Amino acid sequence: MIEQLSDFMEGIEEILKKEVEMAKLKCNKCGVVQDIPVHCGQPMIVTEINERTMLACRMGAACGITKELPKHCDQPMVVVEEG
Repeated sequence: MIEQLSDFMEGIEEILKKEVEMAKLKCNKCGVVQDIPVHCGQPMIVTEINERTMLACRMGAACGITKELPKHCDQPMVVVEEG
């Protein structure tokens, strides 16, 4: 049972890793694309906080860091899927 749970968790981690690798940030004005920022050694996740799209550390409450989406050309970048 423990081995099955471990295999399941590894599968979930691989799915999350692929989703993060596909997500990028893009400037709608000039088209520049960049990777999602890293915190605690892992790409941050994109989430909604108080009806605003934000970046949050994958460590959750253990870290607690959240950030606004970066700006480029004086406007917030948008999340796009690559791949």
